[in-house]
Amino acid sequence: MHKAKEVKELFERLNITEIYNVPYCPQFNGIESYFSLVKAQYKKLLLHAVIKGSDIDTVSMIHTAVKNVDET
Repeated sequence: MHKAKEVKELFERLNITEIYNVPYCPQFNGIESYFSLVKAQYKKLLLHAVIKGSDIDTVSMIHTAVKNVDET
């Protein structure tokens, strides 16, 4: 839609310059970095649980991983 002829004409009339971003660029998307950190914490917690032979409570581990990332 943003590339439609009418929109381009409107941009020209209003003196608006179009700026295109790459379709997928995790460096410009902060949530990608955040979830990467949460995932790393979760994997660490999971590994410790497996090594100890503890029960694995996925929801609790996700909450802990998020808490650990938020505290740093």
